[in-house]
Amino acid sequence: MIHMKYGFYFKKRFPSPKDKKWTGDGYCLRIEDGAVKADKDYVICLEKDPNKDFVILNLTDIQLRLPELRQDADCVAIAEKTIRKLVEKVKPDLITVTGDQGFGDRTEILRVGGMIDRFGIPWAPVFGNADNRADKGLLTGEQTFLYENAFKNCLLKAGPSDLGYLTDGQTRYGNYVVNVVERDDSEKGFRLVRSLIFMNSGDEESYNEADYSGQERANEDEYSRLTERQIEWYRAMVRSSSNYGRIPSSLFLHIPIHAYNEAYKAAKNPLGGWNVGYENSVGEMREVSGTPPFDDGVLTAIKEEASTDFIICGHDHRNNYIITHNGVTYCYGLKTGKGCYWDKDMTGGTVVTIKKDGTVSARHEYCPVKVIGLPRWIYPIAALVGLATVLLIVLL
Repeated sequence: MIHMKYGFYFKKRFPSPKDKKWTGDGYCLRIEDGAVKADKDYVICLEKDPNKDFVILNLTDIQLRLPELRQDADCVAIAEKTIRKLVEKVKPDLITVTGDQGFGDRTEILRVGGMIDRFGIPWAPVFGNADNRADKGLLTGEQTFLYENAFKNCLLKAGPSDLGYLTDGQTRYGNYVVNVVERDDSEKGFRLVRSLIFMNSGDEESYNEADYSGQERANEDEYSRLTERQIEWYRAMVRSSSNYGRIPSSLFLHIPIHAYNEAYKAAKNPLGGWNVGYENSVGEMREVSGTPPFDDGVLTAIKEEASTDFIICGHDHRNNYIITHNGVTYCYGLKTGKGCYWDKDMTGGTVVTIKKDGTVSARHEYCPVKVIGLPRWIYPIAALVGLATVLLIVLL
């Protein structure tokens, strides 16, 4: 049913989601029509085979912008071939996309979404800072409508409309939960294995350094934090899952939280390699982490709720480290394709495996591909030659 998306190419505008205020409560799960469902439309349940691991393929920063879609055939071909090869090799139960599919343009969303939706596998994206830029494309509400309606297998939900706003006043849509569950013979009829929390990490904001006295600035960037309201919502989602046992959770977002800086400093040995106790760490940091420059309060919430043990982000195309620090694994998703900028030896996807006991592991699946393409300057010449040929035929 890939054809669902094509009708949306001809529509200029789309409706924004209905205004849904969050009342501060969580959610409840139940068996309905033979499936596990939640009483909130932004909480989805995916059933796991009790005898198998649940495999997630994470893609990130595909970032096919309109100029690349129109002029750079190699860039598009590399993205498509990379995704296809990864799906064929990994055989995931779920595909996640940690942001920056493009710049929020309708054509970008339909093109990138179509690359993923065709496999018939559930997929769950989040908005990246580039996706949130309305001056480059659709409003976030319109983008949400497109994700929810143009694709058959996309799980993204608008979520509550009052969790936060972008610098231009737009709503930070796209906060939702995917629960991995197993059916069993218990009184409830199911077991919640792991809760996956997807959040819109925003774009950019202004920071007043006086508000963060005593803190060392992590970078010179102005990337956004999760809002206080989002953190409250996160706490409520974690507490909701805890009603079904001691349930671990994972956080999927685009901009890495500030705690990534602390983890890297603790793990990396200035003389090379990893410090003692971090020998299982992998990957590199080839560019400064684009976290919020000051403490964002997320790690405090994670520690107090004692549920989230795995975080995966995108955003920095040349970083791909995976570090476990104080019980939390901080993972940079491996960039997918060459869109925007890349290192050729650092492309592919990240495989996140939820094991039978609910624990999680992560590894990178490197996927360099070669495509046969033509230089851009050939296309206008070919067009002129074709036009001249047609004219000659007509005149003669």
